[in-house]
Order: sequence, then structure tokens, then C-alpha cells
Amino acid sequence: MSISRRDAIKAGVTIGIVAGASGLLLKATAGEALRAGVSVASIPSICGMCMAQCAIYIDVVDGKPVRIRPNTNAPTSALGICPRGASGTFNAWLNPDAVKKPMARKALVDWVQGKISWEEAKRQLSQSRGRYDDMVEVDWNTAIEIIAKKLKELADNNERRAFTFLFGAWGPVASMRAGVPISRFADAYGGGMITFDNPYCTYPRYLGHWLTWGHGHQAHTVCVDYSEAEAILVVRRNVIGAGVVTETWRFMEAVKRGAKLVVLSPVFDETASYATVWLPVKPGTDLAVLLAFIKYVLDNGYYIEQYLARFTNAPFLIKEDGLPLLASEVAWDKYGLSEPKDFAYVV
Repeated sequence: MSISRRDAIKAGVTIGIVAGASGLLLKATAGEALRAGVSVASIPSICGMCMAQCAIYIDVVDGKPVRIRPNTNAPTSALGICPRGASGTFNAWLNPDAVKKPMARKALVDWVQGKISWEEAKRQLSQSRGRYDDMVEVDWNTAIEIIAKKLKELADNNERRAFTFLFGAWGPVASMRAGVPISRFADAYGGGMITFDNPYCTYPRYLGHWLTWGHGHQAHTVCVDYSEAEAILVVRRNVIGAGVVTETWRFMEAVKRGAKLVVLSPVFDETASYATVWLPVKPGTDLAVLLAFIKYVLDNGYYIEQYLARFTNAPFLIKEDGLPLLASEVAWDKYGLSEPKDFAYVV
């Protein structure tokens, strides 16, 4: 199916109007419920849709959630929450396609019920990968029995290492929250591997921070001091149009205050539309442009030497192959010195 840009815009506007009207209707419904004596409550919670972890209230009428709204007393949600968080009632409760019971492939159900062997179950499973038409609803006891039976089989065959627990995570908060009980389960089970699907947008930043400063903070949500920024360089990131709520809010406060904004991106997106200078580089050439920035800074002495020496790896001596020079690789006797034992690298 194809759709024109005009039709897409029309559809977007229509959806926005319907969503806005739905919010008003839900609000009116809550008011009518109060007047009719129906049980109404607002439950404080935290949105788990992204790493911002915004504080929210869930309005519950007669035991059913009808609306999600921001907790305006909290710093993360003082100015509101994003549409994704506000739509949580639909996604979790009102969505007709939402899965409300455990689902299992029929081959696994037949296997746990003793109708087919594990080898036959594996054969059927290999044929159904990527399909959904053989998924059937099961009760929780059946789902747990399928998992438990396979875990016991691995344990009996001394193959606990073959168990892998993969869970989704948005940053260290979610990772720690889910990781602790999972780690305890793995310890009790006696083996297995635990991992999570760290997004491509965040993991390179974590790695860079670990290698440079020894920690993996999420710099764009908790460390960037936008309130004091006088100039901001954005490299291929649409902070305004696709950023985390808390970051976008503080970023826009800096822009409104008059901070100079330079955007390095081939796309004229929402962030570029606010730029003081927009650099529409060709895709794939951004690294060359950044290297040119660095050369200009070095050539003109636009850096703080004391900061680089103390807090970064700039003083490390680098060999021709690009690797740091190890203390063990230096002929210290030529300098009338003995090899130092307290550090591994030469700075």
C-alpha cells in the first residue's frame, strides 16, 4: 500500500484531533463518575516507556484505568509527558490486539503434555520460526510448566550454561531494576547467561565514557548542564524531535535563553530548524568534519591543558600502530631510570 504525503498529514491531524477529544471525554467520564458515586482514584506511578522514567498519575474509575497524566510536582514531568506515555491506557488496557494471556507455540504445549517428543517439538519449532499462526493461548500453569520442564532438563544434563536470559532495558535504571532479581534467579539455578539489548543509540556512548572517564553515565539525561551552556554542538541527533522528554525540555530552555546552537546533520529536522548554524554535511562525512574541528582546536590552542592532562587520556603516548605505549615497552636504562611499577602506560 502507498500513501501520499498529503494523505499522511491528513491522517496525522485526524488522529491528533481524535486523541485530544478522547482525552477530554475520559476527563468528562471521570467527572461524571464522581457525581454518580463510582469509585475514582489517582494512583502515583512511574512511566517505564523510556529512560526518562517520568512521574505520572493513573486515574482509575471503578477499578479500570481511564487516563494517564503527568505528576506536575516532579521535575521530570513538571511540564507534561510525551504522547507515548499518555497512550499507556490504550496500549495496556483498551487495545483490542493486546496480548492478555501467555502464548506458546502448539509444539511446546504438545511436548509438555507428553503428546510428542522433544526432538519432534524442535522439528516443528524450526518450521514455525517467524510465524504466529501456531501460537495458542495457555494458562499460567502451562506456561510455567513449559519453562520449568526445559530448565530441569538442562540441569539434569549438566547444561545449565545453555540457559540465556535476555531482557529489554532502557539505561542503567531499568537494567539494575530487572537485573538484580534475574541474577538471584540465575544464582539459585546454578548457571546461565544474562544479557540485555542495549540500544545502539546509547551503548557507544557508554563505552566511550567507560574508556575515557571510567564510568558509563547517560550523559545526555543526567550530566549535561544545559542551564550553563553558551554553545551546543549537536551531531546527527534530533534532540527536539526525537529526544528523551527530560533532555528536550532542558535543551529547549537553553535555546530559548540564547545559547548558540550548531547542528551537524544532513537532515533539516526539528533541531536543525532552531540552529544558529546548520551544517548539512554529506552522509558519512561527519567524522571527517569532526576531525577538522579537532585539528583547528589543536592548531589554535583552544583547549584547557590542565583539564586534558588530569581528566582525559590525552597525555597517553601513542605508538605508530595507534595503541598506547606500555611502560614495559620503554628502554628505561637509556634514560638512567628503572622501569616504573606503579602504572602500565606512559604519559
